[in-house]
Amino acid sequence: MYSEQGINNTINISTTSLTNATQLTVIGNNNSVYIGNNCKIVSSNIRACP
Repeated sequence: MYSEQGINNTINISTTSLTNATQLTVIGNNNSVYIGNNCKIVSSNIRACP
C-alpha cells in the first residue's frame, strides 16, 4: 500500500500492472498521480497507465 498525505504532491509510479497499485491512496490537495505510461484519467487528479 502506498500512501501520500500533504499538499501539491506529485507521485510517479512506474508499473506494468495496475494490480500492484490497487491500494494507492492519496490524501491532500492538488495531487498529481501518474502510474506508468500512456496515462488515462481515473479521477480528477489520478491518471492510471496500464
